[in-house]
Amino acid sequence: MFNFDISNTKVGKELIKEGIKEGKKEGKKEIIIFLFENRFGKLPTKFEKQINKIDSQLLDDLAISFLNFSSINDYYLWWDKKFAHHNH
Repeated sequence: MFNFDISNTKVGKELIKEGIKEGKKEGKKEIIIFLFENRFGKLPTKFEKQINKIDSQLLDDLAISFLNFSSINDYYLWWDKKFAHHNH
């Protein structure tokens, strides 16, 4: 086999950087789901599908907004506002 360390190449470094970025995003999603389930109980499938669609910046915004949510309905209001705004 080859004795070659791809992590020392430009492509390798970019792949590692992208992997770390995706790992952080997955961690944020897991924490958000955990917090919502603990506060509001079992979540609809729709919730997790929506969470999987959004980028890291919106996950951060959701985490901050969550602090002021008193019901899952607040999330849906947030979603409607952000998703409509995010795509226009």
